[in-house]
Amino acid sequence: MKAEQKVKNELAQIEEEELLSWEALMKDRYLLSARQEQSQSMERRILDTAQKVSSIADLLEREGETSSAAMVKRLAQLEEQVSQSTKALQWIMDSLKSQGLTAKDTQSLTSDTADETPDSLDNTPEKGSSYHVNSRQFYYPDSKLTRFPVPEEKVPWKVSFSSYMPTYYTSKENEDHVDGSEPEALDNYRNPGGRTGIRGQGALSRLGPNLIVELVITRWRDSERSVLEYLATRGESQGTLVLPGGPVDSADHLPPRLKRKMGKELYETINANLSEGKKVFEGYVDDCRNTDNAWVEMTVLNIHLDRKSNVIVDINNMVLSSHGDLQWQEVSSKATLSPNQREWLRLVAALHNGKF
Repeated sequence: MKAEQKVKNELAQIEEEELLSWEALMKDRYLLSARQEQSQSMERRILDTAQKVSSIADLLEREGETSSAAMVKRLAQLEEQVSQSTKALQWIMDSLKSQGLTAKDTQSLTSDTADETPDSLDNTPEKGSSYHVNSRQFYYPDSKLTRFPVPEEKVPWKVSFSSYMPTYYTSKENEDHVDGSEPEALDNYRNPGGRTGIRGQGALSRLGPNLIVELVITRWRDSERSVLEYLATRGESQGTLVLPGGPVDSADHLPPRLKRKMGKELYETINANLSEGKKVFEGYVDDCRNTDNAWVEMTVLNIHLDRKSNVIVDINNMVLSSHGDLQWQEVSSKATLSPNQREWLRLVAALHNGKF
């Protein structure tokens, strides 16, 4: 009996040790899995990259290594990582929204953002307290210039940035003109969105605000008002569909370049009734062409037309003869437009109690 009891005690001890070993193994595997999941998290990658950019910027300011080619290259790589991660998250959010899944506090990432045509030039209206993103893209569009790196916390003008030395750049008649000096006139113009990493006029037509008007011309597809449609035009650069618009001297007039798309008679008719349009958005836009001294401001107008009006008849005739340059498209979250232009459609749909 004693021998039997001894064997049982030994077996119980062995089982207990095996149980403890198994629990320790499971614990290690769980912690390893949790660490891997955290390191692979998209949000964690963005946060880590942002912290690296901030740390490098602080080192630049303290040690004066602004001329280091290796440091500039490293910053370019980090910014590219942030841009790719932001685009991926924005795509995920857009996909969820298109399926009717939204979060209570969902905000647009940057701005913004990806998949935009050259006609919209990555314009994203500034929202809330976030700082512009497209205006700090490392490579300035249509040039070989790079911006001076500006971390998010250094964007506001009120924040000291002693090592900030942006390049002066102005593009005229498709020829790049770079000058190390800063004209006194620049002191009179300061980007309301903050620092951009480049000073001067850049690729924009003037110092200060550069006005752009975009139109959301809408109609109901049928008399039952089941589907709201908008007029899209073929972009001049890559041929993708965009909202009609362009630069203007005053928001009270249509962009002159639309006359070629619409025809003189239709252009003048809509221009005469422009004051009847409802303002959907007005303000500063996060545009990749922005500089410290020149920036884009946009006015978006909705012109809703009666299906039986003479203007609709004229537009329909233009659509038929335009060979696809003008098209009626359904107002929808799946519209193949830039993120900010889809936002204009959402606002217009809400204005008319239409589906989106």
